[in-house]
Amino acid sequence: MKDRYFLPIFVVLLVLLLYPASFYQQEVSPSPEPLLPLADWQVHQEGKPLQSVRLPYIFSNLNAHTRITLTTTTTIRPKDYIMIKSVYAPFRLYVDDELIYESGQPGSYPDFFLDPPTQICLLPLPEQDKPVTLQLEYDSPNQRSELTVPLISMGARPELMAPLFQQNVLSYLFSLSLLILSLLLIMASVLLHEQGLSQAFLQLGLFSISVSIWSFSECNLTSIVFPYPSLWYLLSFLGLFTCTMPLMRFGIQVLSLQHPGLLKLQVRIIQGSILTAMVLQYASVIGFAQSMYFFHLLLPLSLLIFSLQLGWASWHYGNSIAKEFALPMGILAFFSIMELINYRLRFTNTLSLFFQLGVFLFILSLGVLCVRFVQRTLKMKEEKKQLEFDLLLAARQTDVQRTQYEILTEHEKVLRQQRHDLRHQLIVLKCYSEQGNQEKLQQYINELTAKIPIEKELFLCQNFVVNSVALYYRSLARKQQIDITLLLTAIAKKNGTIQDSDLCIIIGNLLENAIEASMHLPADQRKITMTTHLRDNKLLIYMRNRYDGTYKQKDGKFYSRKRNGKGTGLSSVESVVQNYHGLAEFEPGSDQFITSLYLILE
Repeated sequence: MKDRYFLPIFVVLLVLLLYPASFYQQEVSPSPEPLLPLADWQVHQEGKPLQSVRLPYIFSNLNAHTRITLTTTTTIRPKDYIMIKSVYAPFRLYVDDELIYESGQPGSYPDFFLDPPTQICLLPLPEQDKPVTLQLEYDSPNQRSELTVPLISMGARPELMAPLFQQNVLSYLFSLSLLILSLLLIMASVLLHEQGLSQAFLQLGLFSISVSIWSFSECNLTSIVFPYPSLWYLLSFLGLFTCTMPLMRFGIQVLSLQHPGLLKLQVRIIQGSILTAMVLQYASVIGFAQSMYFFHLLLPLSLLIFSLQLGWASWHYGNSIAKEFALPMGILAFFSIMELINYRLRFTNTLSLFFQLGVFLFILSLGVLCVRFVQRTLKMKEEKKQLEFDLLLAARQTDVQRTQYEILTEHEKVLRQQRHDLRHQLIVLKCYSEQGNQEKLQQYINELTAKIPIEKELFLCQNFVVNSVALYYRSLARKQQIDITLLLTAIAKKNGTIQDSDLCIIIGNLLENAIEASMHLPADQRKITMTTHLRDNKLLIYMRNRYDGTYKQKDGKFYSRKRNGKGTGLSSVESVVQNYHGLAEFEPGSDQFITSLYLILE
């Protein structure tokens, strides 16, 4: 499925699912006075004898809507609450045969739900002066043959909240941290758009959002603080279903895999599966709780295939980027598989523990890699800019050389014609001389002199390459009506260990920046002067140009006025100067910008 189709369909289905669910807040029936805990439970199931159970307990092999009744006798103390968690099953709570609360009944959740969402309820009980009978009536779910009854606790509200907080606070903080991280990554994707890193940070940010939504919605503490169980039901599954898709996109768009077709196929399968699950949920055919079993296999399998593909790309094709990301992805795939095994075998009562641990290690290792990745990408970006500038200099040198060749060719034509006419001109001069006609002789000599072309200034310094670049910028400046003076005679054919290309970078960048700055002034105020000197085995370059007094500077670095970010030209000049153990100083005045630098010739 193409991305342009997936996104609008996904958004429409998301609105259809979440909008109705947001209206169904969990409600607690008011009670005049708070009350107390429980004792042992007796279970009555239709068609079976009375039995005793200890919670938590799972009733298996049930038909839909099988009635399960739990009873216990206890003494109620003042200010006690009861904490009950229902898993996709409606229930009613009675005290001495008096109904005090019911949950998951029709009308308390959207119509397209096949079963009520999981709820955790903290309920006050009416105070009694004698022992009372607590009775819980459950109806088994439509889409499950099991009824899960978690541990039911009773006591004062602070006593009940304390263990709940202790058990869930790490998961709660984990999800909030991921949410904050996702926002930072998305902000980074916007800020680093020009550096070509937008997609990398965007996809990682979307992954963090999906995992944080899933973890936040699954947390029991969330249901207590924000009692919207229907909304959390949908968000938890949607976060789980979508979390791997940004990682696949990250692999396609960022990791430069030689054969991304398998990843693209996985993205299409995941997209199709998500949309199918949303349609089936909205049509009340198969709920997310049932679709989850398919995704429990699809998502770890996708991560495993992805990590294997990264390993193959790094080993077989020598893909260095894939090699760096293979380990974090392998860690995430391993813990996803462990989470699946834990869901089936219950190594720990805390579901999602393994996956959260895997995500934590994944993000930790990915954070280190991202820093290195950003540094390398920015370095490559700078190198690319420098290469582009070098190519531009080479092109400008070619233009200058072409101009010089055209001038020399023109002079050659004139000289050839003059040589052809020279014999006739000498004869005329001889005649005037023999006749002693000095006036005619002088007039004819003046006519010949006027026809001799005046040689244009072609040499500003002895170094042919630097001379070509300087002539180009001088010609460009004069076209822009800039008064420009270039005294570059100190630059020799060979300037010690300084490469001609490095001198071109310095001269070209300085003159280009000066010309650009001059264009912000009226034509009569534009002026550039560059001089060079040799002192104590050092090549000194001094330039002064007028400008409008506006500049951008941060941490001692000058920033470009044409685009965001540090100026490439002056950075290149500083880099070259440092390579020759020199020093560059830039002094912005009120109306003049002064540049002073020197390079060691040896």
